[in-house]
Amino acid sequence: MKRQIRVSCGVLRQEGRYLIVQRPENTQHGLQWEFPGGKIEPKETAAACVVRELKEELDITVSVQQQLKTVVREEADYVIELIPFLCEIESGEITLLEHKAMEWIVAGEPLRVDLCKGDYGILAQLV
Repeated sequence: MKRQIRVSCGVLRQEGRYLIVQRPENTQHGLQWEFPGGKIEPKETAAACVVRELKEELDITVSVQQQLKTVVREEADYVIELIPFLCEIESGEITLLEHKAMEWIVAGEPLRVDLCKGDYGILAQLV
């Protein structure tokens, strides 16, 4: 049986555009783009995880507005359960503490970046 990895991510919207970030090159799926977030810790809710991860990765405090549909993606040796949340920035300025770059994209417009496969399932919900 493949191991399960539960991840939550934040979908931040400003002026009709959504934030994506580029993974560092020395990580799995290095240099690909994603909605920011990370692995859910034991005994942590998915919503609490996204708040923690966005503070750790982007140095912002967010409030969770709404959970979107979970995206399940099967890889060679594991299954990722990607749980997206629409979030609103409560305080702080976005500072890239872990990622290489950031970009604001418009859902439904052609992407100029290499988005992680699972994140396409989130993007489709935003169109």
